Amino acid sequence: MDSGQNTYITSADPSFNYLSYLPLVAKSCTLKSKSDLLLVLNLPTYFSKNLPQFCSKWTKLKVYELLPGIDPRVQAKISRMWAATEEEFYDNFITLCDIDMVQLDDSREKVLEQFRGESLVKWGFDHPSYQVDPDIGKWPMDGTSAKGKIFQQIVNPKKISFNSAVQEWQKNSIFDLRARPFNAFESFSDESLLKVLLDKVTSEIPTVNVSRLIYERKMLSSRLDKAEKQPFFAKSFLVRREIHEFHGPRPFNHRTRIGREILYQLEISLKEYETFVGDLKSILKSEMS
Repeated sequence: MDSGQNTYITSADPSFNYLSYLPLVAKSCTLKSKSDLLLVLNLPTYFSKNLPQFCSKWTKLKVYELLPGIDPRVQAKISRMWAATEEEFYDNFITLCDIDMVQLDDSREKVLEQFRGESLVKWGFDHPSYQVDPDIGKWPMDGTSAKGKIFQQIVNPKKISFNSAVQEWQKNSIFDLRARPFNAFESFSDESLLKVLLDKVTSEIPTVNVSRLIYERKMLSSRLDKAEKQPFFAKSFLVRREIHEFHGPRPFNHRTRIGREILYQLEISLKEYETFVGDLKSILKSEMS
């Protein structure tokens, strides 16, 4: 494994549903993954600095202005891979992550660090969702890992602006229409876009397929998903099931047994989180009015 700074990059638009997870993913990166976190906030031009200043209490961040004609939720998806191309991350090991996919221990980080080098790491390439058409050959964005310079070669080889790149992607994504950034949110896939971009330079970029089964006995058995029934004894459930990650409901529900246990594991007090929620709601309401 090469040496280098580890940086997790996540992104969001001004949505309470997603930003409710900011303290969790920030603490998870610090305590469990021993990595820096960067949040890319995608905001309308009329927003003040209040929301970025508030979020900066929890993490480093960058603010991207919304591009004309693009769904804010689509831009939020693609902005994290774009941020990974910025020159300051050239030698960093970047892991793209979903803001609502919370690592509860360092299990995945220990796996990923074994494969870091000069390759793009396709974490969870054998996820069931990507074993059927039209998604064969894709892989989850969450956990995708590589050096910043690798992301540059894939996502921005021409060193053009974000706006210019998005316009170009819209025109060139003819083999997978879901890769077009100006699609409706429901018709867009950032996994499709990254695959289209990788296919253009595939001879130049080595890739490594890493299975989730390297750290779990059965596919997805170590993930507590939002669709699962909430356990009564939360702490013992997490241990017994060997849960490594939490993909909870949006917004995060801190009033359930499992919600309170996850806050405890991430060293976030209930009072601290409730204060965060109240302040976030107040700021978003003010900006939207």
